[in-house]
Amino acid sequence: MISLKRLILKNFRSFKGTHEIEFSNGFYCIKGFSGVGKSNILLAISYALGLSPVPATQLKNVFTDESMEVWLSLT
Repeated sequence: MISLKRLILKNFRSFKGTHEIEFSNGFYCIKGFSGVGKSNILLAISYALGLSPVPATQLKNVFTDESMEVWLSLT
């Protein structure tokens, strides 16, 4: 079974700078107020896995600058 270990975001959508989210075994729920980036976390995971290609028309909405990076660590 593959599980998500760590997600590192660098300037991805609403996440300016570098942010690291660690996951341990178990069930996770992403919650928060409207507009805080919950869907951006799921988009980053899908993007890193190659499941969600970003259409060229939406690129300027995804990248906050030229140095966008997403890393995903699986176990």
